[in-house]
Amino acid sequence: MNSRLRLQLRDARMLSVDELHRLKLEGFDLSRGMLIQEGTNFFYGEEALIFIFLHSGSRLLFMIGRMISGWNPRTKVFFYKALVQCRNLLLVLLGRNSTIQGVNNVR
Repeated sequence: MNSRLRLQLRDARMLSVDELHRLKLEGFDLSRGMLIQEGTNFFYGEEALIFIFLHSGSRLLFMIGRMISGWNPRTKVFFYKALVQCRNLLLVLLGRNSTIQGVNNVR
């Protein structure tokens, strides 16, 4: 466990259209999944979630991350999509927008 890892969280809603377009061209749709960049490595969607768990500093989250990382890829994707749907439902219940403005307009 690396409890000293520091992440800078960036709200995708605050990125410029150019930044969103560049990320989309690289295959990262921020309306569908979170993205973590560590140096030159990118972790997207369920792999980003596992990355957070493994580097959280929490023994429980580390154990969950290790368990999830051993799942087959289809199960990881299903689990991650279920979490995204829970997040979107929560945002709707809170009256907040769950989509990122400009992302859907980027081609």
